[in-house]
Amino acid sequence: MKSRPLLYLFSMFIIVPFTTSASPPHSDLPPINVQGEMKANACLPEERESVRAELPEGSADLVETLLCAKKTEASKNYLLRHMSKFINRTWMDENYVERTQRVKADAALAEQLLSAGEAWDVSVEISANRVSITYMPNEACISDRELVRKKGRWMITAIGSACD
Repeated sequence: MKSRPLLYLFSMFIIVPFTTSASPPHSDLPPINVQGEMKANACLPEERESVRAELPEGSADLVETLLCAKKTEASKNYLLRHMSKFINRTWMDENYVERTQRVKADAALAEQLLSAGEAWDVSVEISANRVSITYMPNEACISDRELVRKKGRWMITAIGSACD
């Protein structure tokens, strides 16, 4: 009779912790390995707080939506309300020549801009009414977004990308 309660206690204190710790709490937001250096996902709570602390007032929700929001109609509509009518898109072609094009803001572009949690190694540069966000959407690429405050509202005015 005494062995059952001991077995029960053993299973509660030994087996249960192993099963709950087998999957990390943020397994859907893994780090990436960039040339031997592990980079944390920008959408982990501690990374979000760190980025938010750097951002000027009113821009944090837009940045968080760009980097971490799921690709939903609500997210796309939110971005559309914060996009200039035309956006400068810069990229590197196959010959490593920088190209720039003005593109019309539309739902398809808004969906492309949603990283949906695929964002690592975020850096923020702030100057006057401008915020530049640079991040890695994967191990081989860099993306950037430029926000400008226009009439008290943060707007996406430029985007860019380059890959190895």
